[in-house]
Amino acid sequence: MNIIRFIFVVLIGGCTSSENQVIGYLGFAGNEKWAIQFNDCAVVSFEQAQQYIWFDRDLSSINCYTLKDSDTSAIRNRPIRVYSQPNKHSEYKDINKFSELTVSESGWGTFPSVYERVDSSWFKVVDGWVYLNSADKVLVDFYPGSQSIAKKKEHDAYFFNH
Repeated sequence: MNIIRFIFVVLIGGCTSSENQVIGYLGFAGNEKWAIQFNDCAVVSFEQAQQYIWFDRDLSSINCYTLKDSDTSAIRNRPIRVYSQPNKHSEYKDINKFSELTVSESGWGTFPSVYERVDSSWFKVVDGWVYLNSADKVLVDFYPGSQSIAKKKEHDAYFFNH
């Protein structure tokens, strides 16, 4: 009887969905951290700000840079399109910010998780399927595994102690 229970548990366990299993995340190209020190002007130009804007289209300033009306690019003032399926003919919705993107009081950002991937351009996040074209890949990229938080404790300590 114990063998039957064991087999049943293994079969049921093997049937669980991997749909909600994180396989990686979308982050800055070059695997840079979203870690802005409050007293360090690391972002002083529109070119530097664009990678942040890619994730949150509602940003009006990033670090020491305030966006200007004259700042234009392929992503500026355009929403992020997320699809119901990994093809451009499926239903879609427009969002201005990824729901899993969080930025702490100290300026540490957590990027959106990826749950599925189709080829090198389609990525499923909580909000839906995102397509990365070649222009997007200059700013962002997919990284397997978990986002490193190795420097977060040091980053937070600096913020809270200054």
